[in-house]
Amino acid sequence: MLQIGIVGAGAIGTLFGGLLQRAGNDVTLVHRDPRVVSAIRKKGVRIREGRKTVRATVRASRAPADLTTADVVFFTVKAYDTRQAAGMHKGRVGKRSAILSIQNGLGNLETLADVFKSNPVLAGSTTEAALALGPGLVLHAGRGHTQIGTMQGRVQVMRAKVVQELSRAGLPAKSSSDMSKVIWEKTILNSAINPISAITRLQNGEILKILPLRELMRQVIREGAAIGRAEWIPIDSAGLWRNALRILKATAKNRSSMLQDIMHERMTEILQLNGTLAEYGAKHHLAIHLNRALTSLVRGIEMSYS
Repeated sequence: MLQIGIVGAGAIGTLFGGLLQRAGNDVTLVHRDPRVVSAIRKKGVRIREGRKTVRATVRASRAPADLTTADVVFFTVKAYDTRQAAGMHKGRVGKRSAILSIQNGLGNLETLADVFKSNPVLAGSTTEAALALGPGLVLHAGRGHTQIGTMQGRVQVMRAKVVQELSRAGLPAKSSSDMSKVIWEKTILNSAINPISAITRLQNGEILKILPLRELMRQVIREGAAIGRAEWIPIDSAGLWRNALRILKATAKNRSSMLQDIMHERMTEILQLNGTLAEYGAKHHLAIHLNRALTSLVRGIEMSYS
């Protein structure tokens, strides 16, 4: 059993928090919106999977929260909120608390390590699919797996405990010794799936049925893989494309997080995904036309909100 703080009660934070609590861990969900906190306090966390709904009574707190007793603090906020959310909790986590990022995009680990200088930082990546249906209510829209890793030997024990508790909670997890590659591959997959789904407003499975969109995804993955290799990340674009097809099939009923943001007229993570990839590509004088185009299209949608 672990004491766990989860900063960010969105779809993934709520899914992980509810299932970890049901598995016997002591979880505190943290969110900046008092309405979300109030709803979780009153109704708990509700997780739908198929026709079944499970509930968990989870402690909820408005940010910033006192997480000084937490063994590990998950950060599941949007990538553009990482520095602000971390800054709000600087001095509010225990001196030995591990900090775990389960987020999209590049740069989150560096930001967390910069804020929590004396705390060990763990890297996480998940392909679990979650769709927020309301405060504290989430649809587990597709099963995946989670990888946890670190370069710091002193947190190997905590990494193993987190992997154990996630797996025990029904969120299959394993340790990884090469999280840089894992995070880059997840970023490239998201850069291909998320903006296309957001622009077309299609569920993941619907994208598979439309040949021009599948081909566009494949080309975005090729472009991203070339950028990764320029950064000395050994990425196989063909293998990543096969993985993308598997993910779309496994999460056919899911709406990507970026599509959920667009539907609710919220800021997206496009700059932390395609925008950042384009910056790396420009540094190496590589072709970045697709990443730039997708970034511009999604930014245009954001700017069109009434």
